[in-house]
Amino acid sequence: MIARPLLRIGAYLIDRLLYVVIVLTVLAWAVNTNEPTRLLDNLFAFLIFYLLGMQILWWFLLSWMESMFGGTPGKLIIGTRVVDGKNKNLSLKMALFRNYVGKTVSNLLFGLGYLWILKDENRQAWHDMTAGSYVVQKNKYSLLIAVVINIVLVIILALSIQLIFENVSANADLYWDIGSTLAEWLQL
Repeated sequence: MIARPLLRIGAYLIDRLLYVVIVLTVLAWAVNTNEPTRLLDNLFAFLIFYLLGMQILWWFLLSWMESMFGGTPGKLIIGTRVVDGKNKNLSLKMALFRNYVGKTVSNLLFGLGYLWILKDENRQAWHDMTAGSYVVQKNKYSLLIAVVINIVLVIILALSIQLIFENVSANADLYWDIGSTLAEWLQL
């Protein structure tokens, strides 16, 4: 059975919230110091982690998961799969194509390619059409699972944000000194 649009949105939200929770958790670790040198080292490590780990490796990991297991964490949690026309998992090459090239196409024209699932009889977004893929539902409780998992992730996200604000506000003088030093160094 082809997955309903709400299930696809639920899986997408789980994936995005998971991404943000990971990034904010690492950021919370990075700002958890009151030593200027260590803070700068941590922030530099966070920048490398974000640029390499979360901007390149994360999307490769999602493609690999679609190829090996049939879906991203969000899709697997709520019980949907990405399959080809023969109801098999996508090859890694096709999953990479779907996620890098196809989703770039879907993002064109303000995300119209994603909204296409509302019009298409097979509920294919443009990235599905370019890769010959379909998103199918395996579980009749998928929507309930999506709602519960998204609520849990939002709670974790809120706690991560609170921890970051507490760390930053506790060390506000440190951040001010670093910002002033950087401004002098850059001659702003």
